[in-house]
Amino acid sequence: VQATLLIGFALSMWGGATLKPLLEDDSQICIWKTWYHLAFAAVFFVTIALCISCGGIIVSLVLYIKQAAQESALLVSTGAAVANTRRHLSSLNRLFVVSYASFALSAVLLIVLYVGMPARLPTPYPVLERAHM
Repeated sequence: VQATLLIGFALSMWGGATLKPLLEDDSQICIWKTWYHLAFAAVFFVTIALCISCGGIIVSLVLYIKQAAQESALLVSTGAAVANTRRHLSSLNRLFVVSYASFALSAVLLIVLYVGMPARLPTPYPVLERAHM
């Protein structure tokens, strides 16, 4: 269940409302301004892709583990089903940690892209800014 939630949240970060301001070259927060804006955006897109990929692998692996455990329980015994499940849990846990870490990093990068990069926010009162200079 957690993996499907991460996939959903990651896909929403790739949604049009998020991407459109980043990719428009006349936007205040476009990624084409400097090389470091583009670098942050590239890492953001890679971490989102990693999160979605790991989430898909997790969902597929869970389906496989469930099927293999049911087959072992029917053909051999319940102990064999538990042993079959335990054999795959470490790789499943590692993938979930990678997926969660990449999602957390992409969320931080999205905040940095929208708020933290220099010259990203429009000045609401340009007259007041010139008066203080």
